[in-house]
Amino acid sequence: MSIEPFFPRPTGHHQIPLEKEFKRLISGKGRKEPVLAGLLATVPPFFAIQGLGQVYNGEVGKGLFFLSIGQVSFSTWKTAVDPMSIKIARAAYLGTWAYSIIDAWRSAKRINRKRGHPFVRPSLTRASAYAGRRSP
Repeated sequence: MSIEPFFPRPTGHHQIPLEKEFKRLISGKGRKEPVLAGLLATVPPFFAIQGLGQVYNGEVGKGLFFLSIGQVSFSTWKTAVDPMSIKIARAAYLGTWAYSIIDAWRSAKRINRKRGHPFVRPSLTRASAYAGRRSP
């Protein structure tokens, strides 16, 4: 008899639902959502990190660049004693954050254009198409 517990292994066709979506996002083959890229780039200032929108788009090097600039300017902002260096560091941090949002949005749109995915306007979605119709 074995002391180790028995854990049944899933068959080959079994996948966790989010695992398939995660693999699609990481592979870089699917359509990139510009809104999601922009939101990921917007959230990080509350956590003092930048570049998540670029990493979502598959541009890891650019994301690490924004992360490093954000970390240096944030740490300078919080530890500086000179008022002028505090203002410069704050401006650099907020400026790179704003540029990161714009860059993530534009990069996602550019990636979709290169891959041949059509641009979908929110006003042309299925839900808004039925919004103006009256029911009988």
